[in-house]
Amino acid sequence: MSSTTTIETISKPNIGVFTNPEHKLWVEETGPKTDDLKAKKGDDLPHGWVTVAIKSTGICGSDVHFWRHGAIGPMIVQDNHILGHESAGVVIATHPSVTHLQSGDRVAIEPGLICNDCEQCLSGRYNGCEKMQFLSTPPVDGLLRRYVNHPARWCHKIGDMSFENGALLEPLSVALAGMERSGVALGDCVLICGAGPIGLITLLCCQAAGACPIVITDVDEGRLQVASKICPRAKTYKVDTSLSPPEAGAAIVKMAGDVKPAVALECTGVESSVANAIYSVKFGGKVFVIGVGKPQMSLPFMQLSTQEIDLQFQYRYSNTWPRAIRLVRDGVIDMGQLVTHRFDLEDAVKAFEAAGDVKSGAIKAKKATKKFEKNRLKDTLEKRKEVAKIKQRAQVKAKKKARNAKDNAIVHSDENKPVVQQPRKAAGSTFADMSVDQFFQGGFQLPELKTKSKPHSQTGKRKRDAENASAEESASSSEADAQLFSEEEAPDGDENGTDNHQEDLDALAEKDPDFYKYLQENDAELLAFEGGDLAEAHQLSDDQKPKKKQRKSKETIAEDADVLMEDAEDPSGQIDVTMAMISKWKPAMAEQHSLRAMRQVVLAFRSAAYVNASGEKELKYAISSPDVYHQLLVLALEHVPTVLQHHLPTKESMAGKVRIATDSKKFRTLTPLLKSHLAAVLHLLENLSDAPTLKKTLESLAPLLPYVLSFKKVLKSLVKSTVDIWSDSATSDSARITAFLVIRRLAVISDASIREAVLRTTYQGLVKGSRVTNLHTLPAINLMKNSAAELWGIDPAIGYTTGFVYIRQLAVHLRTSITQPTKDSYKQIYNWQYVHSLDFWSRVLSTHCSPSANPSLKHASDSPLHPLLYPLVQITLGALRLIPTPTYYPLRFHLTRSLLRLSRATTTYIPLAPSLLEVLSSPEMTKPPKASTLKPLAFATALRAPKPYLRTRAYQDGLGEQLVELLAASFAAWATHVAFPELALPPL
Repeated sequence: MSSTTTIETISKPNIGVFTNPEHKLWVEETGPKTDDLKAKKGDDLPHGWVTVAIKSTGICGSDVHFWRHGAIGPMIVQDNHILGHESAGVVIATHPSVTHLQSGDRVAIEPGLICNDCEQCLSGRYNGCEKMQFLSTPPVDGLLRRYVNHPARWCHKIGDMSFENGALLEPLSVALAGMERSGVALGDCVLICGAGPIGLITLLCCQAAGACPIVITDVDEGRLQVASKICPRAKTYKVDTSLSPPEAGAAIVKMAGDVKPAVALECTGVESSVANAIYSVKFGGKVFVIGVGKPQMSLPFMQLSTQEIDLQFQYRYSNTWPRAIRLVRDGVIDMGQLVTHRFDLEDAVKAFEAAGDVKSGAIKAKKATKKFEKNRLKDTLEKRKEVAKIKQRAQVKAKKKARNAKDNAIVHSDENKPVVQQPRKAAGSTFADMSVDQFFQGGFQLPELKTKSKPHSQTGKRKRDAENASAEESASSSEADAQLFSEEEAPDGDENGTDNHQEDLDALAEKDPDFYKYLQENDAELLAFEGGDLAEAHQLSDDQKPKKKQRKSKETIAEDADVLMEDAEDPSGQIDVTMAMISKWKPAMAEQHSLRAMRQVVLAFRSAAYVNASGEKELKYAISSPDVYHQLLVLALEHVPTVLQHHLPTKESMAGKVRIATDSKKFRTLTPLLKSHLAAVLHLLENLSDAPTLKKTLESLAPLLPYVLSFKKVLKSLVKSTVDIWSDSATSDSARITAFLVIRRLAVISDASIREAVLRTTYQGLVKGSRVTNLHTLPAINLMKNSAAELWGIDPAIGYTTGFVYIRQLAVHLRTSITQPTKDSYKQIYNWQYVHSLDFWSRVLSTHCSPSANPSLKHASDSPLHPLLYPLVQITLGALRLIPTPTYYPLRFHLTRSLLRLSRATTTYIPLAPSLLEVLSSPEMTKPPKASTLKPLAFATALRAPKPYLRTRAYQDGLGEQLVELLAASFAAWATHVAFPELALPPL
């Protein structure tokens, strides 16, 4: 290529795609500079280097990982960093020392630069070079830019091969290295785990190598469809994450025709996928891991050992590019079918978003310098169609609003005249005294009509609720000065919204048939949403009963009939849930976000939750199989929140506040369904004992919290159930932590009144859970105290209010014990609950009044919680000296540690030495001890010393150790203070 051609080629600025430790992604100008390339024409390049104009670059999973996570193992993004290492292009300049390349040659770039001196380089396995500089691996910049300088040795000629195929030679090299080292042979049964880019390319290699049969697995159905398209004879298996590795392995073997794979090529690096592969291969088989996983994994060692399974790993590749070029050039492997998206370099941010989004269906996203209007046109049309739908819905809403306004205007003009048509007036006198304005302001909620019939179970439930409420209120008066939740709940919304919506659609069909026909063709869900999908939704709420029979469309009746024909009914009339039904519901919810499927799943889930409940009303579904029960729980817990989020999206502000359109018709219609599901989840929480199931159930509550904020009664039950799990020391730590995350999430997104109630309930759960303290429960209690302390910093104003109430309550108990002494009055103070309460408030103030832990605080006094410090210290000192006998020295040490924590965190001097010196000068320490064979007293779990320990060597030695530790810690806290001599010399 002539210099003139080179100058024409170098016409655009050299831009690159950057990321940084803050996970930002952007495009900006980088080196080598365009002006330098034009002027120097390769003369100033390093010896043996060339300049390449990049024409195509693939986005690898590692590129996405560096962007989103900032690191892969020890390779950490620490500065602005250029991504990309799968590139091909045209040589535009060469150093005079380069003879095998010239300007105009089409090349693929091998991205690894080696030292050529170490043992690995000299032995040919240069992928293990100790000084390897692999492009796009921090801190070495990558190839995702317009121009790049690179050693000519690692630029491989590709001839007339397309640049896209040239860029794909890099992932093909990864697959070829795996094929070579794993030893896949003709006729071998091969398992490929993962249908991502590497997995699909490995599939093409196995097909070319004659492996048979081939099974490829993935969790995404879309990728498996791509695998079937590029290799029709491959058998695909969608991974069921609910199965254990042995079960998944058996399913894979069955998919292969009961032939166990000789080799499993694991292309994901996911721990569960590696375990599935281990349980799939035959005796003496091999599991070859190509994918990159987390630093540490838990693998089935004994399965590997007893089956003599070889477990091997791969790190990059060596000497594979010439073979890769021949395979692609001769058509043995067709790589072009893997490219699904194409983007300009300037649109690289969009390319990364597509590559990182599983739903986009991206296999390989390519940067190219040419525009691909044909490939973008379909997306553009779809976006325009979506915008048109939004506009048309707005027009329908505007027409309805105008019609309502017109009706109001007519009634206002004749408000002194009797209303001619009032068909519901005969049902009762409730509407007789209403104006039209009052009627519309009432939210279209029908009043309850008085009847002479016997009360339903609902009435009894309300009566029980009232009794429970009064009992809780009387009980809470001794624990708190305010009620936790109001028993009054705002109206749920429009109960007749379904009929009104259907009437609006009927009117629309008459007035604007063309538009109605358009909606039928393009947005049938809008027409069938409330009238068809949720016509029976109101029957699911315990708090509501429908006022009249809901109408169903013919289509709905036909669909319900189809469902009933497909489902097997038992003699009682209940529908027996089967695996076929779950298999039908799952894709409908996961892929189509079907409200009808969600309604059926909620009903079935309710039956599963109440399967062992006595006295429960008749349920629609019956569950007779443990496997069906398990799959149904997983389906409901995973996908109900997803469907709700799709139809009722939430918006979260920077401050953590969540907004949701609670006044929308869709929300009001979904309210009974949501309440029913929440009631079933809460009932399930109260009866679960299996730790993993309990944890998964709690995890499903987090995305539902924004929808629950409007339902105060449900919210009260939810908080109580979650706090009970969190405060139960018998529950597993993982489930308790998950429960706390639910509590914390609720405190963050809720308003002040709910947040205060959450704090109160949490504190009461903490006090209740700390009643029994021993060696086994102490870690769980410390977990409670440390985690709950964080909640009081979410809203310091609310934290101060609740803290003041409960610290004042502790003071009242102490004052009563002092001013009104009785034989057992001290027991209100000298118990674990009181001691843990003081220690908890010590942790709260130490956490949120510490300048070292909160950089925003210059001084401890800047914290809104700081005024609580003085009363807490006074109460603790008073409790510490209430009974100054040797029996309760362990309690004194517990409270001293709480004060010491406060003193160090808030830099506030608290006189601790006097109370400790009292112990040192007591007869327990000054008089000779009695001989004893007692084991040392466990001070960590003791409030009082048993009588046999008094005046014994074991107790005296224990007191001495505690005194030395606490005195040293109290002196160390002020060792750098100018007043330290005055503090330390008198005690010493």
